[in-house]
Amino acid sequence: MGDSSDPSIFYELFKKVRPDEILEDLKQFGVDVNPEAFTNPKSKESLGLYSLAIQVVFGKTSHDIRPEEIYRQLIQPPNELLGVDFSTENVDFFKNGIGNLRLWRYCQRLHSVLGLKQIQRYELFNPTPKSFYDLISSFVVYLRFREAIYSLYEVSVSNLDFLAEKELRLSEDIMNLIKENQKFKGVTADTAAEHQLLLSNKRELEAKLLSANEEFTRFKSRKKELDLEMGKIKNLLNDTMLSKSKARYTFDDLSEHVTTNIETASKLYTELKAEDANQRQRLDSLSSKAEDLRAKYSKLLEASSVFDRLKVNLSDHYRDVVVPHVDSLEFLKKASVQISRLNDRIAELTRRRDSLLSDLERHKKVHEEKLRKLGEESQTRIDQAKKFASESKSGNELVLRKITDVKLMIEHVNEKISETRANSFDLFSKIDERLESLKESAFLYNEKIQLLNKRLAEA
Repeated sequence: MGDSSDPSIFYELFKKVRPDEILEDLKQFGVDVNPEAFTNPKSKESLGLYSLAIQVVFGKTSHDIRPEEIYRQLIQPPNELLGVDFSTENVDFFKNGIGNLRLWRYCQRLHSVLGLKQIQRYELFNPTPKSFYDLISSFVVYLRFREAIYSLYEVSVSNLDFLAEKELRLSEDIMNLIKENQKFKGVTADTAAEHQLLLSNKRELEAKLLSANEEFTRFKSRKKELDLEMGKIKNLLNDTMLSKSKARYTFDDLSEHVTTNIETASKLYTELKAEDANQRQRLDSLSSKAEDLRAKYSKLLEASSVFDRLKVNLSDHYRDVVVPHVDSLEFLKKASVQISRLNDRIAELTRRRDSLLSDLERHKKVHEEKLRKLGEESQTRIDQAKKFASESKSGNELVLRKITDVKLMIEHVNEKISETRANSFDLFSKIDERLESLKESAFLYNEKIQLLNKRLAEA
């Protein structure tokens, strides 16, 4: 049954199940059934068949059904149960009873799955040939149906597994892109904050530099005024010294004539004394002005020291602010290169998505065509099975029920395929939305970087 398009599958599936075929099918599980069991089944054979069917259909072993008997203890025993006494005298009885009750419920579920009637109490421990044959034939038909369904939809299941793996990888790529985008946004926010701080520091330094220039210009003009006043004072000092020299020369001349003209000398002495007092007063005034000039000169020296400190601060600003700002511009260039790489990655993912969509559409068409052919063939074989079932005296109701189950299983598989296809389309639409949002984020970040570079260039 490896080829799902082989028409003989349905014929092999619906033909009458004979005892020799049952024995042959059960050998794959390592089970040898005594042929006499078809005419005189025993409870051991019935329980063994039920255990095998429960293990194959539900995946439950004796460890799951009878853990109390195997592990010799009650699994989570109730503390109190009305009408039941869990004492040491009847604990083995309760162990067997709990295991039998659990087995009975699994047997009921097994009959429901195999399409058999509700199980009777005697069929479990005292089977009849009819109940044993119905159970073993239904189990073999179930195995054939399951194998046929697996072979029919083997390609579809492998395609679905492939698409699921692709979906998982694509989800991982999207999560990686989202993480990179979040990191990139964080770096962008930090860079923007640093640039904002640099701009504010730059504005403060420019304002301080302007005020320092104004102060320097004001002190420069004041220095010119003081230089002019110093020149005037020097001229006055020169005039005073010249007047003193003239007075001394005049006094010497008068000393020579003092003996000849005392009255004239006294008069001249009085005039010279008054002029000397006047000159002394002017000298004191010039001395006070000279002290003021010395104080102003010391202030100018202090202002020059302030300018020296400003020069040192400006050099520190160049080293600590301007140089890191240039480095940040280099980082922005690298960030632009990373953005272009992200755009290339987004374009590559878009191409991969388009390729996956085209592959999915192609697989969808091939699968629909195959389903259509299989539907036609299955309808043909089902018609043959119906015809065969109508001619057969035994198994008519069972075959019709199995046909209905096959149809329901096919419809269920088709619904699962449709649901998977819808989920795939939904996934690709979400991928489109995320890619668009990533493109918009990258575009906005490029605009912000360009605007920031423009502002920095203007500043």
